[in-house]
Amino acid sequence: MRTELDQYIIDRIREKRMALKMSQEALSEKMGFKSNAFVAATESPRSTKKYNPVHMNKAAVIFNCPLWDLIPQHPIIDNKTIKPLVKGKDANTNSSQ
Repeated sequence: MRTELDQYIIDRIREKRMALKMSQEALSEKMGFKSNAFVAATESPRSTKKYNPVHMNKAAVIFNCPLWDLIPQHPIIDNKTIKPLVKGKDANTNSSQ
């Protein structure tokens, strides 16, 4: 299962790849995947494949960008997979306010 965070990362890597006019196969090869189709499978909405932290680091090196360019600036609140710490409290609520 892909989360919203997984999809965000996939979309950022796709944008960087396309900005360089790099094919899915070329990125798969540069990232060292055994299958040249890994990136294509990861970018497919029907697939459950996703990038892990090692893949993200390789992509950042290939694209000559910081890892921060591949992740959201703020946490993604995914109510399907994240439960609030305190019952009745929103995950974004700061208890010191």
